[in-house]
Amino acid sequence: MSKKARRKKKFAERMANIEAKIAAGSTTAAAQPFAVPFVERPFAGFAREVELVAMRELLPAATLKMVTTDAYGAKPVTFVTMLPRNAQALIHEDGTTLVALNTRTRSGNAAHDLAVVLEKVLEMTGPATVEGVDTRTPAAALTDIIDPAGVGEFQLHRDFEFWLDSSLERTAEVEDAIAQSREGIVPMGEVPGAKGAYWAIMNAPFLRWILGEDEDAAWDALARLQAANQLHIGEGTKFIGAFRACGLVAPVFEMPTEMGNEETLSADLAEPVAALRDAYQAALQGEALNAQQRRARAGLVSRQVSLR
Repeated sequence: MSKKARRKKKFAERMANIEAKIAAGSTTAAAQPFAVPFVERPFAGFAREVELVAMRELLPAATLKMVTTDAYGAKPVTFVTMLPRNAQALIHEDGTTLVALNTRTRSGNAAHDLAVVLEKVLEMTGPATVEGVDTRTPAAALTDIIDPAGVGEFQLHRDFEFWLDSSLERTAEVEDAIAQSREGIVPMGEVPGAKGAYWAIMNAPFLRWILGEDEDAAWDALARLQAANQLHIGEGTKFIGAFRACGLVAPVFEMPTEMGNEETLSADLAEPVAALRDAYQAALQGEALNAQQRRARAGLVSRQVSLR
């Protein structure tokens, strides 16, 4: 029998076997990954939506301490921007649980990804590193696991010391690793009184401001400000574009190099950002866009970069 004939025979035998199983009603569908529907605004409804989006898309080192709902034992959980080796979670000796928003595994719903990992780690005890969890699996809604009204402590960090187990001996090697992590993080800070506004010092100082409103309303308000020459944070600053992250808009402003004093930048920005915040809030209440404002809106949207 030729090689081709043997292949045809084996194929015929496999098909006959499949057909027999179908006839007997004993077949099972091939396992398929759970389909995770895309969600435009995965953290909508959370009091900390802006911070969760910032941690997932913009900030290098930050933590948010939350507590699970009573149904999940009212356990403390710390969300973090990222973990060593892009792990999904860490459980320390003392039970401290860190869950990362930035991992290698992402579906179309960031809240679902967190829920899958949370359900797994909440069942575990003892020190562990959680990696390789397939988020294409069913899970409870994140709002069932974490109270969306919770406003746990949010904190920016200048290094990754928050990774460490409190029981770990602080040797010279550990301290050196912390120092090295600090060198690799772009200096960043918050602007007091302006939720979601974070400055960063790179080749120049920049302000990235995640707006909590629906994106259509946010773009309309920004267009009104642009048309009125109010879309800036003081003399010498300029709007340079915007990020679109988890369904929210984050305008970006560049500042003069001389403003880039890490020690004073938060205080220096407080007043001009407050003025822009007030102008933006007023612009949200504006009437339908006129022709000039529509042109401004089109120009703003064309300078948008979507983060995935």
